[in-house]
Amino acid sequence: MTTSDVRGTHIFHDSVTFAGATYLPTETVGNAEIKTDANNRIASTKVVHRIDLHYDQVGGTDVVSETKELRICRGEGTLLGVKVRPKTAPTGGDKAFTVDVKKAAEASGSFSTLLDSVVTVNSSSADNTVQDATLISDPTTDAEDCIQIVVTASGSTGSQGQGVQVTLFYEEDPS
Repeated sequence: MTTSDVRGTHIFHDSVTFAGATYLPTETVGNAEIKTDANNRIASTKVVHRIDLHYDQVGGTDVVSETKELRICRGEGTLLGVKVRPKTAPTGGDKAFTVDVKKAAEASGSFSTLLDSVVTVNSSSADNTVQDATLISDPTTDAEDCIQIVVTASGSTGSQGQGVQVTLFYEEDPS
């Protein structure tokens, strides 16, 4: 087999066919080089999937404690961020609620947090204002892990918050 080393800029005006493997430098092919017509789509098994997981308690009613499973992971993934938006924040007294995001391995009921600390919404929080969660240093998941959200309402005086929206920004490898 003969090896050739061609250097410099070359322009080919007709088609070029490579008979063997073709190697491109890292970061050579970007979004602009990917055609948008239906016949040239990249298969879902070859791209990282970005998924927004949503949780909501309706406005106009007190936020209540609730634990809810949001996803069974298809492949390995990473939690990229969590945003919490109280529709109406608690007022006066000690009423508050917290939001936590947890994961558990398949066949395990033992959940561990993906947050450095829970997001706390209390009387110092503002209505309709987003609070960002701080994630643990390695907020990754494995295939078949379960992701859950835990909302915990607390306090006995004042007015509880009315409604909350939570969005988890999650990225998952294809399986």
